[in-house]
Amino acid sequence: MNKIYESKSLLALLVFMLTALIMTVYEATKQQIFGEISLWESHAITVVFTSSIAAAISWWLSKKFHTHFAETRLAEERINTYQSAMRATSHYLGNILNIFKLIELDMDASGKISEESMRMIYAELQKTESSVQKLTLLETPTQENVARFVKENL
Repeated sequence: MNKIYESKSLLALLVFMLTALIMTVYEATKQQIFGEISLWESHAITVVFTSSIAAAISWWLSKKFHTHFAETRLAEERINTYQSAMRATSHYLGNILNIFKLIELDMDASGKISEESMRMIYAELQKTESSVQKLTLLETPTQENVARFVKENL
């Protein structure tokens, strides 16, 4: 059945056939129930019937679209959350890479790093580790909350 919904031509054909069937049954039933009525009475009854069908279909489509749009919004929120988390992760990865640059700059001719640099590197690594752990614990990791978290933990 999903193939029908994916093909515009098949869906249009299905709607045409169902509408033709419903209207044929409707007209036959109307003729049986009301017999000989004037043309305007027949038209008025048809207008009320088709309007009722259109309203029912509109209500059904509205429910379907509402569900679809809600799912789309949820998917967009998840994508935004993922992108925010990736930006934050990139930020913390950048911190780590900067630490490696510091090691490269601090090495003296003997290939040693000063104790002061080692303490600073260790402190930065701990801060980064702590920040990444706290980032994973955000209750609502929206784009705004992740950005605020990163700013607050710089």
